[in-house]
Amino acid sequence: MSDKEYKNSKSDRLLCLLFKALKGEPLSVKALANEHNVSTRTITRDINDLKAFLSNYRDIIGNVELKYSTTNHCYTLEINEDIEKMQSLY
Repeated sequence: MSDKEYKNSKSDRLLCLLFKALKGEPLSVKALANEHNVSTRTITRDINDLKAFLSNYRDIIGNVELKYSTTNHCYTLEINEDIEKMQSLY
């Protein structure tokens, strides 16, 4: 797989979304679609997949979820206090 193919792969996009969210960056569907040269529908599916992943592993990572803001039209990662406390231990 070439670098260009990898950068456009679903796994790369999902990791990019996750790392951006973990850094506290808002996730704009339009901006991400432009960045990855895919449709907004593709990014919406990726976000839904990431939301499902976070939900499926809630017993391990706690109440972490992507929330949509109608104010800025972006998704942001919401982390409960227990996770923040665990992160401060490292």
